[in-house]
Amino acid sequence: MSHPATHPTLEKEETSGSSTQSHDRSADAVEEYDLEKGSGKDDDQHATPGAGVGFAASPVIPYGGLVTTFDESAHDRKMKREKTLERTYSVDGRRPPLKVPVAARLTGDFRTLSIQLSTGGLADEKDKKKSQKQALKAISELDWHSLSVDEVLTRLSASTTHGLDSDQVKRRLARYGPNKMSKPPSPWLKKVATYIFGGFGSLLLAAAVLTVIAWRPLGGPNPPPSVLALAIVLFVVNFVSASFNAWQDWSTSRVMASISGMLPSDVTVIRNGERVSVPAVDLVQGDLVALSLGQKMAADMRIIKLDGELKFDRSVLTGESDAISGSIDKTDENYLETKNVVMAGTSCVGGGGLAVVTSTGDATVFGRLAKMSSAPKTGMTTLQKEIFYFVIAISSIAGMLCTVAVIIWAAYLRPKHPDFMSVSQLVVNVVSIAVSFVPEGLPIAVTLSLTIIANKMRQSKVLCKSLSTCETLGSISVLCADKTGTLTKNNMVAVSVAVHGFESNPADATKHIIMETPIGSALKQVQFVGAVCNGATFDGAT
Repeated sequence: MSHPATHPTLEKEETSGSSTQSHDRSADAVEEYDLEKGSGKDDDQHATPGAGVGFAASPVIPYGGLVTTFDESAHDRKMKREKTLERTYSVDGRRPPLKVPVAARLTGDFRTLSIQLSTGGLADEKDKKKSQKQALKAISELDWHSLSVDEVLTRLSASTTHGLDSDQVKRRLARYGPNKMSKPPSPWLKKVATYIFGGFGSLLLAAAVLTVIAWRPLGGPNPPPSVLALAIVLFVVNFVSASFNAWQDWSTSRVMASISGMLPSDVTVIRNGERVSVPAVDLVQGDLVALSLGQKMAADMRIIKLDGELKFDRSVLTGESDAISGSIDKTDENYLETKNVVMAGTSCVGGGGLAVVTSTGDATVFGRLAKMSSAPKTGMTTLQKEIFYFVIAISSIAGMLCTVAVIIWAAYLRPKHPDFMSVSQLVVNVVSIAVSFVPEGLPIAVTLSLTIIANKMRQSKVLCKSLSTCETLGSISVLCADKTGTLTKNNMVAVSVAVHGFESNPADATKHIIMETPIGSALKQVQFVGAVCNGATFDGAT
């Protein structure tokens, strides 16, 4: 099939028919394409876009208020192709795609992604996340910082001059409890069961019980004492393993005590119009607390009076060591960012003032965070999973071999050689097979290894919440941190003393002070100035 090549003329007619513009294109720009078989035979057929038929000469394509026409004229060069492609161009580009019937459209290829989840510990994990969200929501709803000083004092029934009286303190202590963080729940029954039956404990305990049964009554009137000795050894091994697990749990439970030690033991408050020092656990809402340099905050408080430039350190909560200037008025809508509240666990590093207690104990921000951090974790670590799978594999192999031994005894030895092995001897042999597969020292070895690591880290002032933390840290190759004042002390100390051209470190300078020399006299003056121009006070708690 051959068609004469044409020079298409691009004619643009506006709707009013006022102007026409023609452009020449080469013959290669226009090709005919058979949309359907035989559609190219009729050159007089005009097809509109979307009609599902072939395109012929002079198709007219409406395009947004413009009419675009392709006028095919004769050309001396001829094209001979079995299939040719016609590209129709408009002023702004190619023509819109043809409208395809709905029945002829290709359906999308949808694939389903299936994810299998283990629902064993999802309930506990959901409860834990729910409690954390509730704690964070409760913190975000605190509004003590947005109230004026008078509104805070009115809500707490406190006075800036008189403070609380003894009756108010007693009532509030009875209602809200002491100012201390409650210990996390400790299900001792569940823990003891885990100590005894965890790991290979259940297998050892079952073997010990079976050995006792093999001794009496299956052992007859004169059972061999070696069977009883084996049972005692198995019980002792199980007891030692359980004791190590209990000791491991006890050593990690001391983290809560270390967190509680971060709070002060005594505070200065105004009660009955007088300044008195009371234990921090006796603080109640509405107490007026005197803030001073170096003091640790025992509760969440709202600042109501400033004495100098009050500054406090929140690094224990935020990780930022930069001192924050105190304020009486609200500086931020966020309770955690505003500067007119001081929180439990933070410390005063400059100035002083007066603050009223708004939250105590677990209701403080420090208490909420400590409660969330000390909540028991669900799930197992990588090392615990590997040990668990190892226990399952060993137990399965031991059980299979014990079953084979019992089958051989029942099917062959018992009928043909009844005196070769009694029931008591069978039980002892089966127990021996099972125990031979058990690495009794594995749990103890793992616990001891992690404990040694934890003790080494404790010597470096790093407290591990649990022994599994040592496993996680052992997987770290590089640890980068930039927390001056959080991981480091951030204490400004004298490292050098220079007088009269003499320069020395503080240790050597102490030796020169006792000498009756000009340098010694100068060093005494430096020591005197440092002692007088100093706002530090002695705190027996810290």
